[in-house]
Parts: sequence; structure tokens; C-alpha cells
Amino acid sequence: MQKVSIVMASYNGGLFIEQQVKSIVCQMQSKDELIISDDGSTDGTINIIKSFSDDRIKLLKGPQKGVIKNFEFAIQHACGEVIVLSDQDDIWIKNRLQHIRNYFSIADNMAVYHSRFTNVDAEGNVTSLLSTTLNTGIIKNIIKNQYIGAMMAFSAPLKEYILPFPDSIAMHDQWIGLINEVLHGSIKVSDEIEVLYRRHNQNLTGKNKKLSIGKKFSNRLFMTYYLLKKFIYIKRENL
Repeated sequence: MQKVSIVMASYNGGLFIEQQVKSIVCQMQSKDELIISDDGSTDGTINIIKSFSDDRIKLLKGPQKGVIKNFEFAIQHACGEVIVLSDQDDIWIKNRLQHIRNYFSIADNMAVYHSRFTNVDAEGNVTSLLSTTLNTGIIKNIIKNQYIGAMMAFSAPLKEYILPFPDSIAMHDQWIGLINEVLHGSIKVSDEIEVLYRRHNQNLTGKNKKLSIGKKFSNRLFMTYYLLKKFIYIKRENL
């Protein structure tokens, strides 16, 4: 059975992190690990994490350079054959981790798994059932990113290609998904809803920010540049 590393980036998540950690650890096996990189929380987040007294939970002091670098730091410390990303404020539905294990037991060496989800509010009430399709394609996902980090799991060999995260990318989930596509890795969308995706005023990821046209253009330009650079590197390595 493959070892699974769940990686979470935390920061002042005291309101919700206990419920999320509970929903994760009950699905973990003995050799799995939950790596939580905390980016300098000033509320009760760290005490909540420590209260679990579970050897499978590894609390790290994050780099305090923002959520993307915090996830990068956590992924660097992951030792499992499968790496699952987690936000600090969602809720995993029972059997999510087993579905992920089942997929990666037969998946290609390079692969991404993307869970279906439903939106909930701060109290956990369902607010909307989002589209369950994931439109793949490099150009499509440069123009409008479809990947959501909190829904993603990927095979450990991808670490070699996704790390370090480029400094100018808009978000890490887009980068991971696109690199997998550049490598022609397989992509699986779950058959059922597996995550309650909590949307509230203090989300670290997935915020609906109003970006200027110039900012959107520069984000796409940087992503295209770094993807081309990575593509050339991969081609040279395989000569």
C-alpha cells in the first residue's frame, strides 16, 4: 500500500482547522503523514494542531512568504508516493482518501487526481453545487485556470518538475496541473463529491479577486514563459 502525504498550509485558521484535521486523520493509515506548514499564526491554530497528539501529524514552521511558498515548503517535506493538497478550512467527506489510493494504485507514473466538490459557507451549509467537469488543455488553463489545489492529489515523481514554484505564478494549483499536462500525465476527476469547499471572508486560497486586465495578461504571460522554459528543460533531459 502506498504511503500518502497530505500537505496543508495553515495561517490563522483557528476557526475551522480542527474540523478539517479531524476529517482527514480518520481516513489516514498508520504510515501516512499529515504535514502542516504554519506560516506564523497568531491565533490558536498551533495549539489546536498540537492538541491532536498524533505522531502522523508533522507541524512545520513555514517560510512566512505567503501561501504559495508555504505550500511549496510543505510539499518539499512530503515523503509519500502520493501527495494530497489540503486547505485548512474545508471538510473531507468519508472515503475521499480511499478513492485517491484506489486511483494511484493503477495510475501512470505522472498523474493528477481532482476531486469533485460542493461549496459550503462558514457554518458548513451547502451554498451551491459547482460544475463537476474539469476542462483540461494547456491553452485553456493558461487562459482560465480550472485546477483547484484543495481538490488535487498527484504522484510524487511530479515533485521533480513542479518544484521550486516560479516566483511570478498566480497560483500553485495551475502550475501543478499544467506541468502534469506538459508531461502528458494522466488526469482523473472523482466520480462523486469528496470535499465540502468552505467559502468565507478569510480564505487563503480560491479568493475571487477582481484583477485588472493588465494583471491577468501578465499572469498568463509569466505562466506561458515558465511552462515553455520547463518544456525545453524536459526535452533536453530526454535527449
